[in-house]
Amino acid sequence: MLQKLLERNPWRMANAMRRDPAPIPVVVCVDVEPDTRHVARDGRPPWRGYAATVELLDEWRSRLEAATGRPVRWAWFLRMDPSIADGYGTPAWAVAHAPARAERLTLAGDALGLHVHCVRWGADESEWIVDHGDPDWVAHCLDVGFAAYRDALGRACTLLRIGDRFLDEATLEVVARLGVRIDLTMEPGLPPHPLGNLNDRRTGVFPDFRAYPRVPYRPSRTDLRVPASPEHDGTWLLPVTTGAVTDTEALPAPPLHAASIGAGMPAYERLGLWHSPEVFRRIVQQVLAENRRAPYLVAVMRASHTVTGARDTIAANLEFLRTHPLVSRFAFTTPEAALEAATAPAGDGPESSSS
Repeated sequence: MLQKLLERNPWRMANAMRRDPAPIPVVVCVDVEPDTRHVARDGRPPWRGYAATVELLDEWRSRLEAATGRPVRWAWFLRMDPSIADGYGTPAWAVAHAPARAERLTLAGDALGLHVHCVRWGADESEWIVDHGDPDWVAHCLDVGFAAYRDALGRACTLLRIGDRFLDEATLEVVARLGVRIDLTMEPGLPPHPLGNLNDRRTGVFPDFRAYPRVPYRPSRTDLRVPASPEHDGTWLLPVTTGAVTDTEALPAPPLHAASIGAGMPAYERLGLWHSPEVFRRIVQQVLAENRRAPYLVAVMRASHTVTGARDTIAANLEFLRTHPLVSRFAFTTPEAALEAATAPAGDGPESSSS
């Protein structure tokens, strides 16, 4: 009942939530990568979306700081993997080509993580292959990415998002070995359905995230769906925010994943800033209506969205957050600060999530 009322009238229901002074962390993850789905193997086309998104989010930084009264931080996940090395001569192109931009984001207090796609060039097929079926190749892609990050930025990487939301138990072992503190790949509720170009050549299977937790946790090494024992000190999974989007007439079109779930089961979608405002607002309101002890939001986007027709939609969704009745509680912050707030013992959470 609370959820339906909040979805219909967020301003009415928000009055009760305002009495809780605890900040609500909001993490905006930007995957920084080429503007096209797959890397061009010659010509080194510029990453126009990267520069455009930095400028766009700089504009929104000041607007949201004025609305929230808190510093605003973004989370940038820089694409570094063998395919980038193939097309650009170095896996660290995002930093090597624009070092001042990475320094600018660091000085602003933003988080810089790593984004890795496990794709390889198929010489016989003359096309890129999404190769999740070869665990050695997956581990190699991660090794290349982490080494490139360390060499380019002079520090170890502790934040990760794997492309095509791929994550399994074997990959988690590699991620833990590489020292990842927080992985933001998982999108709970989503079925084993491919993202991107459905005609991509692929190996392996896609994870079925329908039964996964929707709150931060350290997973068991033998089953990602199961939280590990309290003494476990491995990688944290900070799930991307998702919500059910099929039981409303407000949607302009069927959601991407609806067909793969089955009749009678709600289709879930991630909180993508490029999604229509109807979908974006619905997911936000669902999460805020769940009455969690420590609510948080993790939204995602690709940098290329700002140059491929979604800029206005992104701005509309950020404006929804800026004018939301709970905006005074929103803290646009880093994954580390969000994890700290979401996992703090009751009554011990930080007063602010601005670091």
